[in-house]
Amino acid sequence: MLAAANTAAVIGLGNLGGAIARRLIDCGWSVGVADTESVRVDELRAAGAAPSLDLASTKFLCFVTPDDVAIRSTLEKRLLGELSHQHIVVVHSTILPEAARRIGELVKSSGAAYVEAPVSGGADRARSGELTVFVGGEPAEIERAQVLLHAIGSQIFVMGRAGAASAAKLANQLVLFASTAGLHEALRLTETFGVEDDLVLQALRSGLGDTWSGRNWGFFDQLASDYDASGVGREVRPWSKDPREFIDAAEVAGTPSRVAALLADILPTLIEDHAQAASGREAQS
Repeated sequence: MLAAANTAAVIGLGNLGGAIARRLIDCGWSVGVADTESVRVDELRAAGAAPSLDLASTKFLCFVTPDDVAIRSTLEKRLLGELSHQHIVVVHSTILPEAARRIGELVKSSGAAYVEAPVSGGADRARSGELTVFVGGEPAEIERAQVLLHAIGSQIFVMGRAGAASAAKLANQLVLFASTAGLHEALRLTETFGVEDDLVLQALRSGLGDTWSGRNWGFFDQLASDYDASGVGREVRPWSKDPREFIDAAEVAGTPSRVAALLADILPTLIEDHAQAASGREAQS
């Protein structure tokens, strides 16, 4: 059976994967879903996802899993034997560039196409189709994936061959988390002088200290709370995992990772402690 253009299976229905699946459903796509947590699958099916995952009639297989281990395991144990030239495997997960290349080789051994497409923007932008998408792969295969990429993203950047997009996504994460760590320390200092956080953040937004993290202060508090509620382990949360992955990628590439090393050491505690304190304040109010 030849799969219709606007058909997708979304594998991994966490904070971001669930939002991507809902976005595609909103756009009128036929969407199959899969996750290790059956409650997530049930919720998406109640929201309009297909009652079962039928690869024979599905064109895109979108992975939004926490890491490359889950992707490889799912492919090797469940899906690889069912893939063919009609399928396009799209990896939205933040993974190491070398892992992206290896997964691409595995997918292509089945005859399927492969596109690396990690995203940035969070669940709200995923729901509105306004993600930033970093794309890597063969030009002809990227062209075949345009209908999907433009359904979920408003900014599409083709970085190069497989591996390049994952490197760009890790660069995005390093810059994001460096500014986030800086803000945590900055606000601790201004707090000792009795300055309200909101006033400092407002001032920073008007000056050269403006950052996405400052304009969206509280984003990681909410995300940590969501992760707590869904049982996502702290070691695989992006502020813990991504700096470590940047270090690993930089070691392979022979480039410095001193900032990433500092972030890997201090950032998880900064974010988790702040989120816990914010949750406590909410409970008291």
